[in-house]
Amino acid sequence: MIPLNLQVGDYIDLLYQRREERLAKKAEVDALESEEKALKEQIILMLGDASLEGAKGGVATASITRRVVATVVDWAAFYQYVKEKDAFDLLHKRVSDTAYRDRLEQGEVVPGAEPFTIVGLSLVKASRKD
Repeated sequence: MIPLNLQVGDYIDLLYQRREERLAKKAEVDALESEEKALKEQIILMLGDASLEGAKGGVATASITRRVVATVVDWAAFYQYVKEKDAFDLLHKRVSDTAYRDRLEQGEVVPGAEPFTIVGLSLVKASRKD
């Protein structure tokens, strides 16, 4: 719950405290994710060595999954294919913020796009002046 009727400085300090708490928990989650990844890799190796597609433990079952994804080795050829075949569904529909800002700064108008300003908040630890 967010307390009401605090001074702006109190809200800033509370925000900083909450962010520190979140980052500490995130570090714990990141460590767990890293361990999960290592365990998955170990299981995949063991299943492969045993020529198995899956196995069971006492509480869970694991099975090998496979899916095909693209690795582009020639971007020019890939983009040419996309243009020639009108295959833009092969691309993610997202604008590069950096490239768009660069064009705006150069005075270029990008048809079909318009600037939108996202308002954020910078938060840094204050230095103590005792």
